[in-house]
Amino acid sequence: LEKIMTDPKNCKGNLVGICKNNPPGHTIFEYYCFSMTEADLDAYPDIEVVLRGIKPGSQTIVRIPPRAYVQQGWCTPATAYTLNIQGTDPSGGTYLADVMLIGHTTVWDRANSRLGFKRTDTC
Repeated sequence: LEKIMTDPKNCKGNLVGICKNNPPGHTIFEYYCFSMTEADLDAYPDIEVVLRGIKPGSQTIVRIPPRAYVQQGWCTPATAYTLNIQGTDPSGGTYLADVMLIGHTTVWDRANSRLGFKRTDTC
């Protein structure tokens, strides 16, 4: 994600904490905090996580809106925003579980070993 979003051809100058208003080497990916407007936050893209299904060719796409992965409450002042996705190790993995659950109802069908997601505005 960081490589894609910080690539100069993708960085259009409108992402606070990545392309705009940040000192060199201080980005949202290093968990620095930034003041943002609603418009600044809305400029961030949705993240799409593609989950391969059990049946060949089947898949589910879970869209993560910016308000789920760029959040307030982790910084001083508490009104500043930072990234809410944590890297796991140098191999490039991430913890997405809580971020993927925000704005979705999630159902685990244990009998059929399936996981389902539905967009919702209530959680």
